[in-house]
Amino acid sequence: MRTVGVLAAAILLAGCGAADEGASAAASFPPDDATMVSGTAACEITSTSSARVDGVSEIYEHFTCTLDMSDPRVSGTEELDITTRVLDQDIATPWVVTAAALTTEAGSWTGEGAGVLDWSGSQPYAEGVEPFNYGEVHYTGAGDLAGLEFHYYAAGSDYGLAYVGWIEETE
Repeated sequence: MRTVGVLAAAILLAGCGAADEGASAAASFPPDDATMVSGTAACEITSTSSARVDGVSEIYEHFTCTLDMSDPRVSGTEELDITTRVLDQDIATPWVVTAAALTTEAGSWTGEGAGVLDWSGSQPYAEGVEPFNYGEVHYTGAGDLAGLEFHYYAAGSDYGLAYVGWIEETE
């Protein structure tokens, strides 16, 4: 079953961690009093460009995603700016979320994150989807959501992902 594979991939990533410059939160477990959430994201790439930096190709993409989550506080429109460093298209390459915003009926969130892009969809749980992404994003609530953090792990294609994570109080 595809959903089980995608969620298993997200959990696998959680166990391994996604360490990269720009990711502020390493893989972690939710606190006991956290609200667990899961859902999906339908995404589109709304802009893309590329450049060579220090001899390495970088791809800059802006994604707009619609999150359909189990908790309305994190269901809404997600805007992500992602930089991918093309190190080896035969294996996988890292990406970093350089800016993230989530707008919901409950309020807004800002965040950052990181992950890995499997170009060929050959890694475990990718099931032939190419490219296939594994990643994590950490959000901090603003306004009415101040004092909350939202952390999720994602797995899927550039256009559709499964999310699993949690919301926790920080104050």
